[in-house]
Amino acid sequence: MSLNSEVITGLPEGDEETKSETFIYIKQKINNTVWKISRKAASGSKFLKASILENPNASTYGTVVNPLIIDMEYDTMPFIIRYLEHFVDKPDIPIPEKPLKNVDISVILGNNYKLFIGIYNDDDALGVKFEKLNTYIMSAVYFNIKNLHEVICAIVASLVKNKTIEELSV
Repeated sequence: MSLNSEVITGLPEGDEETKSETFIYIKQKINNTVWKISRKAASGSKFLKASILENPNASTYGTVVNPLIIDMEYDTMPFIIRYLEHFVDKPDIPIPEKPLKNVDISVILGNNYKLFIGIYNDDDALGVKFEKLNTYIMSAVYFNIKNLHEVICAIVASLVKNKTIEELSV
């Protein structure tokens, strides 16, 4: 994984991270994986902000010994954390214009397009691409990251644009 995200496989020795001022910990219910993300990056998610960062009752919630448990079915956490960490000290991706311009989505997203490389395979069937992109849309909705949701929807729109009904029904 890149940036500051990492999977935590065991508890650190000592209790220096019992109440972390630097990181929050998220446990994915489906596979019990614990993820670590900087508090600063977590503020990019309205869900994490409300659940931990602005929650007056969360003095030990989101720590390594008491991680925030999320009930998200998708294996998109590495991407979500990478996205949030990427935009820590810079503005989020601007939401693409609607209707979508008739240019490649990589041109619309510019340098930020590299964040989305690999979320689906170019040689996948269109339906498979939609299924994969839908997991990222659902994750963006779960974490309440509006710009990410809008950008992934724009990626879907770019795949649909200029397709025939026959091409879309495959």
